[in-house]
Amino acid sequence: MTIDYGTLVRIRRKEFGLTQRQVADMACCHRQTVGALENNAKSINTDCFLSILEALGLKLVVEEDEEISQKLRELFPGSDY
Repeated sequence: MTIDYGTLVRIRRKEFGLTQRQVADMACCHRQTVGALENNAKSINTDCFLSILEALGLKLVVEEDEEISQKLRELFPGSDY
């Protein structure tokens, strides 16, 4: 099951009984930014996005996709990729 960031943020915020304003204050962002994120806006400031996650005790983890990396190695043999 896949869940989008906006839904995850909304669920987490409500688990703690916080308003969008409270999360925004904790993250040093505008309340509208929290609302936009919860509504899956396509353009959110990266710093605010990460601050909102941090305020809710979440973090973004980036990891390598081995399948895609292998395809890239095949497409670009001899590169440092």
